[in-house]
Amino acid sequence: MTRNRDAFDAQMTKCRVVSVENCSPPAEDEAALTRAHLALKRMPARTLRIFVASRVDGLRYAEIARRERMTCRQVRRHMRRAIKIIAKHMP
Repeated sequence: MTRNRDAFDAQMTKCRVVSVENCSPPAEDEAALTRAHLALKRMPARTLRIFVASRVDGLRYAEIARRERMTCRQVRRHMRRAIKIIAKHMP
């Protein structure tokens, strides 16, 4: 699991903006981003993959289930888990 989280952190580092003039978010936005990042880091690797496939890539549960070799019910369970983790960190 740690290897997956390290890979996630490395990927997130690549995605950061290197330099943009006058581009500093307000403190409350920065705090929210930090909480969101912590929530994502605390997710189990498979739950994170499923959450990203659904919410970022826009895949349907059936497609995710096929890719992950699981049932749609298991995908829903992982999504519930992901949303609970995010809700816990994002008041």
